[in-house]
Amino acid sequence: MKEFEIIPKNGVGPIKLGMSRADVESCFGIPEFDNGTRIGYMSGYFIDFDAENNVEFIELSNSDEFKITYSGVDLHNVDAMGVISLIEGDDNYDRSDPEIGYSYVFKRIGLSLWRGTIPEGVEDTDGKYFEAIGVAIECSRYLTRTSSAKFNTGAIFRFRCTIAKTVTSINFALCRRYVTKNHEI
Repeated sequence: MKEFEIIPKNGVGPIKLGMSRADVESCFGIPEFDNGTRIGYMSGYFIDFDAENNVEFIELSNSDEFKITYSGVDLHNVDAMGVISLIEGDDNYDRSDPEIGYSYVFKRIGLSLWRGTIPEGVEDTDGKYFEAIGVAIECSRYLTRTSSAKFNTGAIFRFRCTIAKTVTSINFALCRRYVTKNHEI
């Protein structure tokens, strides 16, 4: 299993924020997934590009092919509260985020954590671990989260938020959700 270390505002493993798409493909080869602005590798290592085709955001989902570490700790195998405590040693999360519990955004270090559900009790394993970790150079209101989530309405949505003051996409499916003036649907 490969191991990649998060270096805040720098990158994850060999992929650096600001790196060209050509350099990314030199490191990882032909992507498994490619929609033009986002490519994916190893069933969970996603890279978003800006208009100049440079890396602007890295999203890391739990994968059997790699592990993601921060200060040497595997973030997908430590419970969510342990991950928050670890990262709070370097930055405080945005306590005004309307999705607290699901989402934790550490603006100063450009890091976000996301899970689709919150455990209902100590023995509930759903939501015990974060499903996605985001790394960016800068964030305005949010860092990107792109994952499926179930809300109390039972709706599932795919959500993309602001990255470095630009929105790349938002896709909603039967979900009650606020939309700010910067979002495009």
